Amino acid sequence: MVGTIILLIIVSSVIVSPLIYTTPINKIDFLEATLPPSWSHSFGTNDLGQDILARVLYGGRISIAVGIFSMLVAGHNQ
Repeated sequence: MVGTIILLIIVSSVIVSPLIYTTPINKIDFLEATLPPSWSHSFGTNDLGQDILARVLYGGRISIAVGIFSMLVAGHNQ
C-alpha cells in the first residue's frame, strides 16, 4: 500500500509539474553554476547552471513513458 501511494505521488508530480514548475531544462547559465538548494532552485543547479529539479521531473516523464511502453509490449506477448 505504501508503494502504491509513493508511485501515485511520483506519477502525479511528474504529470502536473510542467503546469506549475515552468523552469526550462536546457537553459544554460554559467553565473548560476553549482548553486546549492534554494527557493529559486529547489534541488540546486548543476555545473552548467541548469535547474536540477526541472531535469529530474522531465526525466521522470521519460521513465514513466518507457515503463508503460514496456508493460504494454510485455502484456502483448503473453
